[in-house]
Amino acid sequence: MSNRSIGDINDIRAIKRIKKNAKLKKWGQEISKLELVQTLEALKTFKSAPNTGMQWTVEEKQIFEGLSHIEKKKYLINKMGFQSGILFPDLHPDSLYVYPSIQQYDDISKKSYEKGMQLLSNLNSGFDKLNDKRQLEIIRYFEIAADKGVLLASKELAELLCQRSSSSNNIECRDENYLKALKHCEILMKAGSPDGYYGYYKLYRDAYGVEELLDLTEEKALDCFSQALDLGHKEALKEFAERCGRLGKNSLSVDVMITVGYLYQDKEAFLQASNYANSSYIVYELFNIACMKMYTILGGALKVFIDSYKIGINFPYDPIKLDKLIKYNENRQLVDGLDPYFDEVFPPDLVLDFGIHFDRSTYGGTDSYPGIYVLIKKGFMKDPRDANSTPDTVKDFYKKLWSVMIWRNIGSSYKRVVPTYYFDIEDYIAHLLYVKYSSGFASARPYVFPKKVLDMKINFDQRPPRKEFDGIEEYIRSIEFN
Repeated sequence: MSNRSIGDINDIRAIKRIKKNAKLKKWGQEISKLELVQTLEALKTFKSAPNTGMQWTVEEKQIFEGLSHIEKKKYLINKMGFQSGILFPDLHPDSLYVYPSIQQYDDISKKSYEKGMQLLSNLNSGFDKLNDKRQLEIIRYFEIAADKGVLLASKELAELLCQRSSSSNNIECRDENYLKALKHCEILMKAGSPDGYYGYYKLYRDAYGVEELLDLTEEKALDCFSQALDLGHKEALKEFAERCGRLGKNSLSVDVMITVGYLYQDKEAFLQASNYANSSYIVYELFNIACMKMYTILGGALKVFIDSYKIGINFPYDPIKLDKLIKYNENRQLVDGLDPYFDEVFPPDLVLDFGIHFDRSTYGGTDSYPGIYVLIKKGFMKDPRDANSTPDTVKDFYKKLWSVMIWRNIGSSYKRVVPTYYFDIEDYIAHLLYVKYSSGFASARPYVFPKKVLDMKINFDQRPPRKEFDGIEEYIRSIEFN
């Protein structure tokens, strides 16, 4: 069976709506300066907020520890400051579709559905690996419940029948199962279940060669995919984020995976959002740290944190804190699988974030180009977050930051002017994310330059004076040729 990716990313209705309603930026700048202009705007977007992390009163802890596991996770995500996303702002955990419960008096439906679920949960391999007789036995239990209107049974049947079709070499049997699967998807759609809409889309995407038999169309498949997204279907959102990531539109992926984590209290979604925010294309440092912290507080492994402290990327290198973190990990005590009081042991550091155009090499450096953190280590500039920094060292850091940015753009051969109504969906979503979280999160606050520093005039047309960049070129060359 072939698997196809239908439609271009711009055909997704959610993206088209964003484009239609977007307040387009009038940059009016040469392409070689555009990143500099947007970086300056981003730096001026940040707002100061207390950097105390997720602090707790005795009363709060008592309330928290009396909650259910799910409610604890919701509490932590809200306490961190995460909200619904930019692309899907109306989604909320309480807005998600809930299947009707099986009527208490309907013992046959209840027992049949529960027996089918029990058999599925006890499988040692995938359903599609079972022999024909075993598959039919499981399906029959769900059919009994579905025939009596149990939507949960239709949900399971739609998925199982597709799996049965994919593992069948009998064309007639395959087509019959696809038709039955489509029937249950239509039942679910009529009831407003997002599983029905995503199921129709998956049928079109995966059931290659049977479009005419099932009367499937790409237009309806895209409409169903869009509807599944609008209803907050978990797998649809994750697939959308993955498709955006493959196209290099990582700000969309970050936004959507934050939405998944927020809706479903899914720590792995926050980890994936952190990875998208710290890609080879671009680095959204504020969201990288916030999602990494959320993953940790929800009970995720500390390896990413420890690795970051080891190499001084994302966090200021602090051997004392690193040693403390390693020892903490060895004796880590979770509360109901969670680490809610992590910030009390490790107060958060301010995050250095320079907006939407900084990639890994500009922050951390590569073998061929030293990033900001390498330049700090080598003494070319002083980290403004250091306790012994002064107004003069902060001003010096700011000027040298622009030296790095301007020198990176100085070789651009593009001299044409950006159209007055310049629009890029990735930059626009990243901009909206930074505006929405301009004070950051409880465990990830941005470092904010003093107003006097931000008001300094930076001439993007002027090559940085040699003294501003003295020694950096030589250091770059020493890396490149050794």
